[in-house]
Amino acid sequence: MNVKHHLILNSTPKAKSTELFIQANSFSDSAFNKIIFSQNSNINIKAKRLASQLLKRTQSGMARSDNRLIKIRVIIYEPLSLDLADTFNKRNMKTAVAAGATAAAITTAATRRVLPPSIKSNNTGEAAASGSAGWVANGYVRDFVYDRLHKHHVGDIWIVTEQETKGGIGPQKTIQRDVLRVNEY
Repeated sequence: MNVKHHLILNSTPKAKSTELFIQANSFSDSAFNKIIFSQNSNINIKAKRLASQLLKRTQSGMARSDNRLIKIRVIIYEPLSLDLADTFNKRNMKTAVAAGATAAAITTAATRRVLPPSIKSNNTGEAAASGSAGWVANGYVRDFVYDRLHKHHVGDIWIVTEQETKGGIGPQKTIQRDVLRVNEY
């Protein structure tokens, strides 16, 4: 196994990257025990677990005799500042609002198509019925989307694991991210 460490200075927030190059058929979990991703033991344990899970998932789809090179990259970001946490949370709200507005537009248009002729002949009734349906859809979809998006907090640390393999059916890449809260490290 070949290991390379890099500092990523052009990202926000700054990060430390570790690249591992592993032969698919010669790897065991004990190899991760020798690698130090972070000086903080809780961050290090989490990074090792995420990298190991990603590698096992990759190997499970390969033949036992497959000897392709697997590149695993573990990126550990610095803790989020207040400004970055607010920026990411505002972006989440914009995403939720856009989803709600889209749902409102679709619901309003669909409601106008299915209204009975007696309401369609009255422009005020048509606007009230379709507008009300769109308004309700907007609120539900916006809240639904926002509740499922990650809420960022000051001090959160992102751990991103990437896997890249070439060969087989072509290049394959998997990326997963996990967040460590301040009280977890």
